[in-house]
Amino acid sequence: MIKKKKLLLALLLLPLTSFATDWILIAGSGANSTKLDTASIKRSGTIVTFWTVENFSPKDQYGNSSYKSQSMIDCRTSQLAAKQLQSFSGADAKGIQNYSQQAPFIDWVPIPIDSIGAKLMAYVCKSESVHLLVRLPRS
Repeated sequence: MIKKKKLLLALLLLPLTSFATDWILIAGSGANSTKLDTASIKRSGTIVTFWTVENFSPKDQYGNSSYKSQSMIDCRTSQLAAKQLQSFSGADAKGIQNYSQQAPFIDWVPIPIDSIGAKLMAYVCKSESVHLLVRLPRS
């Protein structure tokens, strides 16, 4: 009987752990922050794909408090592109989903030094050799 209870408990917990995410703070704090889902990091050659959540306050003009996006970084060329973007009324990609778009809708762009993109690249590309970041001209 005890073995059956343990098996049932294990089966009930299995779906919870398989869908768990591991969010870490990359930049900011509180209502203005960027978090990375470390469980979502996938590498294919020099390209790394991952999910982030960006929280901000006050809400934007469309009533959004957060964006969840799937992005790609090329660790060799220090460039970033977006694959998916979703906006939400609440923090941490909760509440009403106001917008969603898929496909690579943002072209590859250089990652500026001292940017959130640079912090993301440092984390997701950490097993790669050190890369020089592109310094963008100031306007």
